[in-house]
Amino acid sequence: MAQKPNGFVSTKINQPTKYSLMNALFGNYDAKEKKSTWLCNDRQLLSKFSLQTKASFVSKVMYSDTATDTNGKKEFLALISSSPADDFNCHVCSPILECVVFNKQSNSWTLNYRSNFDQSGNFGAPPHFDVKKIGKSSTGFLFYEGSTGQGITEEGLSLYAYINGSFKKILGIKDSGGDNSGECDSTKPNNCYTYNTTFNLIETNNKPRYNIKLNKKGTIIKDQKLVTIDITDTYQFVNGVYEKVK
Repeated sequence: MAQKPNGFVSTKINQPTKYSLMNALFGNYDAKEKKSTWLCNDRQLLSKFSLQTKASFVSKVMYSDTATDTNGKKEFLALISSSPADDFNCHVCSPILECVVFNKQSNSWTLNYRSNFDQSGNFGAPPHFDVKKIGKSSTGFLFYEGSTGQGITEEGLSLYAYINGSFKKILGIKDSGGDNSGECDSTKPNNCYTYNTTFNLIETNNKPRYNIKLNKKGTIIKDQKLVTIDITDTYQFVNGVYEKVK
């Protein structure tokens, strides 16, 4: 299949489908392999992967769906991951993640927004995420992030949403979970810990965004002792982001 340069883009699609979307953005789409292959010559994008010359890239749809925004207008939102096509399968190989939004106009859909929002994941794949209904007309994307080093795992949460014409992080929790199972000795007391955080949404009356309740539960090491924790925090949407309720 012929590769199209990353400068190729059509700002209109006839139907809100993956095939139409990826053909508009990258000039091709292999429905069987569920990917587009294209030639990247964008120096800024290439530099994200320590590349100095143009290279073949692969892009895949992480999510796509139509919705009605708070103003009653139809939109088609998609999340896409992109990375070099060759030799990109290592633990720290993270793809670029972007959000694309088309708006319904008469009998077609017009590109209204396109922007990279993160570079994360490993082995060339994006991080796991869940789609959350964060309001009556609002969708959020909860990404689960983590890393493991020297037997210790650290986890975090990032909630993104398309709000007021921009896809952005509206909540970030750096320490949502972790354990030391890879380096601790379970036969010794006060040696192994593990904790995680549950994410719950609470409907709110007369507010466009729901509240969020986070419950961190498990064990941690504090002052060389194993301590049980059970911490609940509530967050509310204020000025475009979620803030902890004091």
